[in-house]
Amino acid sequence: MKKIFLYSVLVLFAVNIAFSQSENQTDGLLSSWLTCFATNGNNVFAGTCGGVLLSTDNGNTWTEKNTDLRVLSVQSMVMSGNTVYVGTYLGGVFVSNNNGNSWGKMSVGLDDEDVAALAKRENLFIAGTYWEASAYSFVSIQGQWQWVLMNEGLPRATVRTIAIKDNEIFAGTCEGVYSSLDSGKTWTNKSSGLPKLKVRTLTISGDLIFAGTDSGGVYLSTNNGESWSPRNSGLPQVTIRSIAISDDKIFVATEGFGVFSSSDVGYNWSPKNKGLQNLNIYALAINGNNLFAGTWGGGIYRSTDFGINWTQTK
Repeated sequence: MKKIFLYSVLVLFAVNIAFSQSENQTDGLLSSWLTCFATNGNNVFAGTCGGVLLSTDNGNTWTEKNTDLRVLSVQSMVMSGNTVYVGTYLGGVFVSNNNGNSWGKMSVGLDDEDVAALAKRENLFIAGTYWEASAYSFVSIQGQWQWVLMNEGLPRATVRTIAIKDNEIFAGTCEGVYSSLDSGKTWTNKSSGLPKLKVRTLTISGDLIFAGTDSGGVYLSTNNGESWSPRNSGLPQVTIRSIAISDDKIFVATEGFGVFSSSDVGYNWSPKNKGLQNLNIYALAINGNNLFAGTWGGGIYRSTDFGINWTQTK
């Protein structure tokens, strides 16, 4: 309960800052509360409660990128080529095609601007929202691109994460996993084996789909979400905020227990926390040989040896 209250205070504070400060400034404290990453080449973007950070040298240095980003509390982020999209708390979706030097709002048709999740692959672009608990698809109608509500079959439960596998869209909600095969028009429950758990994050690697849950650890599906099984040996019963995969190495971000890794498809996990001063990890990203961990209130850490050692870079 304390964490929920603290998050509410922080995001409300961030929204106030967005309207009271100049658009290219952030509060140093709020930019240490990480929510998400997106990478492309040497560019690593970080979403925070105080806006967007960019590193062009694999995390050695970070620069604020908030010009025209009118709401600084970033909750979700995705890249497509050189274009980066961010979903914000009560501010909708913003887009930049110049490495974050400027941002434009793209929220036409988006009734709920509390955007908790974004996913894009080729012509599919899906947003998941918090308060209205809906999914939106970005489509062209009579030549105008806009968001269209697509929630037939979805429960009224926050869409926290979205992942796309081939032409199938998976949504992690507060009532399990749902999938769509028709660009989000209709959804089917895919929660067999998930014991009514809230799903925080979904990550796809080949035929494997990993789900990180609230207080239930990690679940794995090997059959496109038709069934799920727990993969928690060595993991405490914790909330999983983020999952990152590189070849046979799987990393999970936990609330309060740091980073854990597995090299056997999640059957066994071991902690990887040497050098981490903050064990509330809310975001993970892999870029080449660099593993990034975004903490809740403690900035950004980087590991160049897949989690054996960590160094704070922001």
